Amino acid sequence: MVDSWKASGSSQTPASQAGTPRPPRHATGDRLVSTRIEMLRLLLIIGIMVIHIPFGQEDNPYRADRSGFDWLVLYLREGFFRAGVPCLSVISGWLLARGGGRGYAALVSKKSRTLMIPYLAFSLATFAMVFGLQAVGMGTHWKPIAAAGNLELANMLFGLTEPPINIALYFLRDMMLCVLLSPILLWAAVTWPRAGLALLLGFALTEPAGLLPEGLALLFIRPDILLFFYAGLAMALRGWDVTRWDRHFGAALLGCLFGAVATVALRLYGTELPVPVTQGLALGLKLAISLSVWILSARLAATAAGRAIARNGDKAFWLFCTHVPFLRLLFMVWGLTAIPYEAFYLLVVPVALVMLLPALSLMQALLPGLTAFLLGTRSAGRRATGQGATDAGLPTEFPGGAPLRQGRN
Repeated sequence: MVDSWKASGSSQTPASQAGTPRPPRHATGDRLVSTRIEMLRLLLIIGIMVIHIPFGQEDNPYRADRSGFDWLVLYLREGFFRAGVPCLSVISGWLLARGGGRGYAALVSKKSRTLMIPYLAFSLATFAMVFGLQAVGMGTHWKPIAAAGNLELANMLFGLTEPPINIALYFLRDMMLCVLLSPILLWAAVTWPRAGLALLLGFALTEPAGLLPEGLALLFIRPDILLFFYAGLAMALRGWDVTRWDRHFGAALLGCLFGAVATVALRLYGTELPVPVTQGLALGLKLAISLSVWILSARLAATAAGRAIARNGDKAFWLFCTHVPFLRLLFMVWGLTAIPYEAFYLLVVPVALVMLLPALSLMQALLPGLTAFLLGTRSAGRRATGQGATDAGLPTEFPGGAPLRQGRN
């Protein structure tokens, strides 16, 4: 299986298997794709920050007597910004397949460093912060640690069967599982691509964790992460042109707007439908919104603003790891003021960015070694081109990649 991973993971092996010459590389197009990926990493994580803006009982947008502003919160929370996890999962699968002939052991070693060290470090740091807050009568927006049972404590720290106390980090946990399963996924994408897709689709639709006894769960907290990761991996291995849809800008704009509305409607009014139906509709809407976001990103990436965002894509991971506890701390501070919740909601993410980004720069200047360790030895100041991009798993030039032979189904 390791040998099959090495063969499938190489950008040259599939072309030789297919017996077709490698098509010419288009360096300009490749750079634009890499710029889009770096740009989207930052923008999508800012969108995830919006999803995780806290609210109290009086400001709960899911209550029956919601206000007009609550509809905006729902639209952003349940609709438009739900493209974050699917898009990031597809990008991760794409980059893994395009990464070249790195062996399986080397890949697992690297991803253990870049995924699991930050996962554990920021989970433990959040746990310690919340424990300290609750010891002095604060931190009530988290589950009480002192009253937690053994499994609850294990989940808070390590996310065994549910997200850890820093809830956003479950994505790193599930992504590491995707990496561990990559030999099987790569083999399926080459040999049985549609069967593999159907199997993973069924895994995501049936919500299998709900079929197990209480307190147990299958490996993945969100099974659709595995599905989208596989989709990105398969597209890269089979030489898909990911810019083929860029001309459908108008359709993508409508897809984002109305797909988000439909997602909110499903969330509020689809509770009586069977679980596989709601899961299927939700996945379809996520796919439509995510594809629309990718198409819309083409025009932004070609602008000076898009390139500026991409140059700061290295800061996205720091924001991802720190935003949940920081937003809740800001929510606690807001509770001491008379500022309306609407103003807090609109300002909290910009305020968090203004505070978290300089904090990262300060840490990189004063404690570069510790900062690199906490962020999985990601190089400070990485850009979408040059050695830093290669270190991060993003090739400086995407291989052309001749199409693979058609699979058996």
